[in-house]
Amino acid sequence: GFKYAVGVFNGNGQNQLFNDNNSVQPVARVELDVKQIVTLGLNGYYNKRTDGTRPTQLSTDQLAFGADLAANYQGFSALAAFLGKRSMYSYPGLLPDMSLGALGQARYFHEPTGLEVAARFAWLEPSQVQTDDQIMEIAAMIGWRPFKLPFRVVLQYTHREEEKKASYPNDNVDLMFHAVW
Repeated sequence: GFKYAVGVFNGNGQNQLFNDNNSVQPVARVELDVKQIVTLGLNGYYNKRTDGTRPTQLSTDQLAFGADLAANYQGFSALAAFLGKRSMYSYPGLLPDMSLGALGQARYFHEPTGLEVAARFAWLEPSQVQTDDQIMEIAAMIGWRPFKLPFRVVLQYTHREEEKKASYPNDNVDLMFHAVW
């Protein structure tokens, strides 16, 4: 099937107390679903963000876009996604900037035993103007949902590789209890 969502909103989102200008924010997403097995999605938005007070207000034009491909079949699921955001500044001396990110993940859930395994890779380039700030993350997980109860136990290892300006030692192992009600 085909799905779409279109919206026009008043401003900069929930993390802003007030809209900082009179511009609206158009947002759109389309999805194409093939037999509820494979789904391709495309999305984007445009936002004009302002800082300061009139008459010396400065603005940033933001154009964000993304694409994702998801597949689900007999306990297997996979997702690949890409996001980007271009920012154009009215600030003197600031160059246009681009942020990029990508994600890939795969998961298998064996329903009779409640066991699941998954792996994820994520990459982020926060700024093409700022050098040496890329971040990569690789995670592997094993989980168990006993007897179809509304909870599961998850053990996950996460490894991060960061360029010098974004780096600090932060690999971790997490043991989580996830309840659903």
